[in-house]
Amino acid sequence: KPTATATGTTPRPDAGPDASPDASPDATVDADTDAADAYVLSDARFDPSNLDAAADVYTYGSDASLVGSFNLTVTAPPDPANPPTVALVSDAGAALDPAWARFDPTCNCVVLSVRDWTVRPADQVNIESDVPVAVVASGDVTIEGTVRATAAGSGAAQAVGTGGSATGPATGGSGGGGVTVGGAGGAAAAIAAPEGGAISGPPLPTLGAAGGPGSQGALATCGAGGAGGGALQIYGRRLRASSASTISASGLGGQTSCATRSGAGGGSGGTVWVEGRFVRVEGKLLATGGGGSGANGGAGGRPGGVTGGDGGAGGTTGGAPGGRGGDTRPPVAGGSAPAGAGNRGGGGGGAAGFVRVRGLDLATDAGTVVPAAVVVAP
Repeated sequence: KPTATATGTTPRPDAGPDASPDASPDATVDADTDAADAYVLSDARFDPSNLDAAADVYTYGSDASLVGSFNLTVTAPPDPANPPTVALVSDAGAALDPAWARFDPTCNCVVLSVRDWTVRPADQVNIESDVPVAVVASGDVTIEGTVRATAAGSGAAQAVGTGGSATGPATGGSGGGGVTVGGAGGAAAAIAAPEGGAISGPPLPTLGAAGGPGSQGALATCGAGGAGGGALQIYGRRLRASSASTISASGLGGQTSCATRSGAGGGSGGTVWVEGRFVRVEGKLLATGGGGSGANGGAGGRPGGVTGGDGGAGGTTGGAPGGRGGDTRPPVAGGSAPAGAGNRGGGGGGAAGFVRVRGLDLATDAGTVVPAAVVVAP
C-alpha cells in the first residue's frame, strides 16, 4: 500500500512482474454478478478509452474505495513526468491516497485508480480540475447521489468567451464555446455584439470554457464570466447510475454584473464520459451551458441543468437580460441595448458540451441525457 501524502508526490507502488491486473478484479466481480450479466464480465479485454495503458497511467490493483460526499481538487503537474496534485476533503471519511493518481500526457488528463466508487442518495461530490479527470475502477461504480465537475480557471482556452467592451456603449460578454459556438454578447447601440467562444473539442474529453466577463468595474469584483463545466470520465467494470443520480459537467452562469456595467457570459458545458463492461444509466447525464447575466447590476445567470441555464434579468433601467445556455438547442445571445445613456448589453449563454457512453452491455434509455449522448463503439 502506498504511503499517505498530502502533496501527491509519492510514486505509485509497483505491483511486480508476476502480478496479473485482470485476474483478481474479474474473479471478484464475476462472483458477485447474476447469470444475465456474466457474459459481460468475462475475461475479454475491455479497457478504458483515451488512456495510455502501456504507460502505466492506471492500474486495476488499487485498494482505494471512495464512499460518501467529498470535494476533490486536481491540478496537473507543470512537468508531465511528475505526479499531479490531488486534494480530497471529506467530512464522511472518504480518502484517496494521492499515490494512486497519475498524469497521462496522451489525453492531457489526470487518472485516479480506485477499486470501487459509491455515491449514496444524499451524497454530493464536487470535482474541480484544470484538466480532464478519469476515474478508473477495477470493480463497481454505483452513483445514486450527485457528482458535479467544474473547470478550474478558464477551462478550454480556445473556446473562452469574449469580454464585453469597457468603453463606449457597453456590450455584454459572450458565452463559452462547446459543441457549438457560445452565445454572442448583447450589442449596445451601434457597437456590434462580441462573438461567442469557438467550438471546443475534439479530442475528448475536454473541459468547458469560461464565459467572457462583462465590462467590469475598477476593482473587478463583479461581472465575471461563468466557469465552464469539468471533464469527467468514469470507468467501472460494472457501472450503475440510479434514477436519483446526477452526473453533471454543466457550465455555470455569468456572475452578477456591476451596477453600471454589461452582463457576463455563461460557461459552456464540459464532458461526461461513462463506460464499463456493464453500464446502466437511469439518472441524469448533463453537460449543458450556463446562462449569461443581466446588465446594470442584473441577476447572475443560472447554471446549466436539464436545460441550459436561464439568463439573468437586467438590473436598473437600460440593463438588457442575459441569454439562455445551450442544451439540445444552441445558446442564446445576450439581450441588446438600444442607443441611450446607461443602456448596456446582457451576457450570452454558454454552449452545451459533450456526453459519451460506451459499454459491452449498455443501456441509457431510462435516463435523462442532455445533450444527446454519442455511443462510442466498444
